[in-house]
Amino acid sequence: MQHRRVRRDEELSWLRDHGFNTLLSVLEDTFNVSAYEESAMRVLHVPTRGELEDHQAAQVLEGVMRCLDHDSSVTLLHSDSVTDGILGVLGGYLLRSRLLDDPIIAIATIQEIMGRPLGPTGRRFLLAAAP
Repeated sequence: MQHRRVRRDEELSWLRDHGFNTLLSVLEDTFNVSAYEESAMRVLHVPTRGELEDHQAAQVLEGVMRCLDHDSSVTLLHSDSVTDGILGVLGGYLLRSRLLDDPIIAIATIQEIMGRPLGPTGRRFLLAAAP
């Protein structure tokens, strides 16, 4: 157990050193959420399981919006994997927050950042988030 505690402390130190002050966890369980809270990080937990369903994508998007609701927020999205659905939600954030106003540009931006195409699920979530 001591080894895990050391790794977690190193992770928290790395996050702080790189400016992260907010954590959005989309993991199913609350594993380690208390450690982030104890380190004075702002934490939001939106539990999901497997591939995102439409209602889960909307909940994750609302979580992203809440986490990034002020200019000083630097947020880490904690997930088991970077799925097409998660990428669609992030692209949706670009539209909902009005950082971008064209869904085609939002899709291209996410694809450029990730170096891979955005599939049908991701595109659906992205388009559903448009204001």
